[in-house]
Amino acid sequence: MLMLTLEPAWVFAHNLSVDCRLADAVVHVEVYYDDDTPGANAKVEVRDANEKVIVKGVTDNQGKWSCAAPPPGKYVVYADAGAGHRAKRRINVPDPAEQARGAENSPTPDKSAMPSIRSDSISEGPSKDEITRTPWLKIAIGLAVIGVCSGAFVVAMRLKRGAQAPR
Repeated sequence: MLMLTLEPAWVFAHNLSVDCRLADAVVHVEVYYDDDTPGANAKVEVRDANEKVIVKGVTDNQGKWSCAAPPPGKYVVYADAGAGHRAKRRINVPDPAEQARGAENSPTPDKSAMPSIRSDSISEGPSKDEITRTPWLKIAIGLAVIGVCSGAFVVAMRLKRGAQAPR
């Protein structure tokens, strides 16, 4: 039991994440924590491949911020919500001509029924839904570890009592 108290505790309070979408030549950035709390008032920077800041701003109370889409290419979006909560996400801004060709070739039953604003994810990596969903497997493993440790402690205590009993 003493060993457990001496081990360093790895605690992850809030992991900050960034999600970026492109709609009508505007990059929409959403900063959020893994519990789906918005990253309000987070500083956001979009940097190019040379780490040059292209544009920067601050998220609103819902953790959202937007800017005009930079030229096609690869960029990195940095977010800093303070108190050590930082995140970065690589994005790939497509060529508008390629994006339009992709939209024309996509099968849709009735294009007139589709909304005029089309939003595409340009973030690399897991989606917001994947990041914010409940980690049931990790919870189950944690509970199993607690159960095994508790069982081992009970067995050790019973063995100790049995060894100390006078014969």
